[in-house]
Amino acid sequence: MNSNRFLRSILILSAFCLSLSGFAQEAYLGLFLQGSKIGYVHSKVDEDTSTGKKMNRATSETMIDMSMLGTPLNMRILTYTLSDQAGKPLVMKFTTISAGRSQNVEANFIGNQIRVVVDNNGERSNKVLEIPKGGVVVDDPVSALLTDQVKPGAKAEFYVLDTTAISLIKNSVEIVGPATVDVRGKSRQATLVKVIDPRATMSVYLDSKNEVIKIDAMAGIEMIPVTKEEALAEVKPGSIDLAEATSLRPNKPLSSINTIKSLSLKISGPDMSRVPTTDHQTVKGSAKTWQIAIHPVEVNTKTTIAQAAKQQPNWLKPGLHIPSDQQSFKALAKQIIGDSKTVADASSKIRKYVSDQMTPNAGIGVLRDANEILKTKEGVCRDYAILSATLLRAAGIPTRVCSGLVYQDGTYYYHAWDEVWDGAKWFGVDSTRPDGRVRAGHLTLAKGTVEDAFLFTFLDKATIEVVDIVRR
Repeated sequence: MNSNRFLRSILILSAFCLSLSGFAQEAYLGLFLQGSKIGYVHSKVDEDTSTGKKMNRATSETMIDMSMLGTPLNMRILTYTLSDQAGKPLVMKFTTISAGRSQNVEANFIGNQIRVVVDNNGERSNKVLEIPKGGVVVDDPVSALLTDQVKPGAKAEFYVLDTTAISLIKNSVEIVGPATVDVRGKSRQATLVKVIDPRATMSVYLDSKNEVIKIDAMAGIEMIPVTKEEALAEVKPGSIDLAEATSLRPNKPLSSINTIKSLSLKISGPDMSRVPTTDHQTVKGSAKTWQIAIHPVEVNTKTTIAQAAKQQPNWLKPGLHIPSDQQSFKALAKQIIGDSKTVADASSKIRKYVSDQMTPNAGIGVLRDANEILKTKEGVCRDYAILSATLLRAAGIPTRVCSGLVYQDGTYYYHAWDEVWDGAKWFGVDSTRPDGRVRAGHLTLAKGTVEDAFLFTFLDKATIEVVDIVRR
């Protein structure tokens, strides 16, 4: 299942802790999920004069030890931010290491631009982000809002750099005011600060010195200050399985999923206003109650690749981790599809190729480039989706990447797949499924480029109710 959402929340939290730890100069925070320790963050802030000027240097090391579908999932994340005395970032660096893979991101802030270099297991790419006019980029929106006098009701908006999707994400921050929080069974008085990200909300509890008491973060993660000894203590192997911890069980099972023509769900809890209506589903609702009508698409078997490509040329272009313009991928795609002329036939062959070539490995916690995926031929659902999208676009077939939920064994798990344009509509292609079909058990949370697809809304504490089932 898709661990990328959890990875991104850890990356955000790693950067987020840098400035907060500045009040204490150095801090250890334990990472807990469902009451069990899954790792820690060690962060430190000190002065840097390497440029000849006084700068603030913030570093952190995050260690994660979990499992994913029974496979060990270990991650080490190193972050570095160099800021001026006013707190404006000049350089940010992130290194993520998991299962022998690594991703290095370096962002240099020059004027109103952020020039980003990504090294994904040796595959390098560049991207320039424009800072919105009047926008302020910070490594931690909470500390940017705090002053010597914390005022309840104070609000502000800032941008943070998401280094997995290489995007700027607007966060809104509000000092809610006095609150009581439970910290490992003890009640503490605190000041509550809400950080509202488009994908999830974090609750930060601070003491009278503006130091962290506890952070309730995305995916049910809790961050609590601990001693160095407790932070470094060994995590019990396999204590938490990420796929199970983030899964959602509906109020009743969906039997014979392949026979469902349409499915109606009611999802309560999170804000799903960013969840798209597509050819596959219709989303309606407001506030915290949403109706999802899922109506799987029947594939148009007659549209040719040339016809589809002419209609949707933008979805043939290469993108982050999708090097579909490389001759090696074009040659491989041509070899796979042979003399197939239609979108339906060619996409089926590519899906089968990826399914046959790949071996599941749920222990890889790094978002990877298609070259590395093809070289190693192993990974999780997002790797299947990225490789499939690369080959489909290389074959001239318009393709989008999707992320969301998939129903399996009575439970919804986070997942990733692709959508292909068939001349009239977008239909799903899932290279992890035996028949490749995207059926009523798939629920799309985001779609588009890799950047778009993996910035989906996390359904934290959601409840799913099955309202109606229509069978074929």
